[in-house]
Amino acid sequence: MDAVYGGVYVEKKAGMSADPFLADTDIITRDDPLSTKKNWAVTTREISAYAEQEGLFRFHISSLNSLKPDNVPDEFEAGALHRFQQGEKETFQSELQQSKTFFKVYGTAFR
Repeated sequence: MDAVYGGVYVEKKAGMSADPFLADTDIITRDDPLSTKKNWAVTTREISAYAEQEGLFRFHISSLNSLKPDNVPDEFEAGALHRFQQGEKETFQSELQQSKTFFKVYGTAFR
């Protein structure tokens, strides 16, 4: 959702700093504590880390022109990104890793 709206606001806890790349980061409302805006990539990484820690699922943000080494696509992701350039909206596969089945989905949810 925050890719649609430009960010999400969360309660600003001790040690959190405002994102220097976003405008209007900190807000105070009459009934709520201080909140700060987070961008979609940070929010997605944090949700993914929490879900993976809980054993639920994992997200991975990637790009064919990645600015960060952590965002370099694996073989499946690179193939999906190339297919998106040709107009495909979603691709998926299941694969066996260490005796576990993983279902991978890659989609253009924010386009």
